[in-house]
Amino acid sequence: MAGFKPRAEFLREKKRHGVIPADSDLSKDEIDASEVDRKHWPTTWFSPR
Repeated sequence: MAGFKPRAEFLREKKRHGVIPADSDLSKDEIDASEVDRKHWPTTWFSPR
């Protein structure tokens, strides 16, 4: 969606999980929230070692 800005909590958690680089400036950079979610979900899956 053009012009969509995700909430700060969403961005904070994606940074925390390493999906978005910690040094990115999200107030200036545009973000595709759907693509970020696609990258995030596999990080939550259980993987036996």
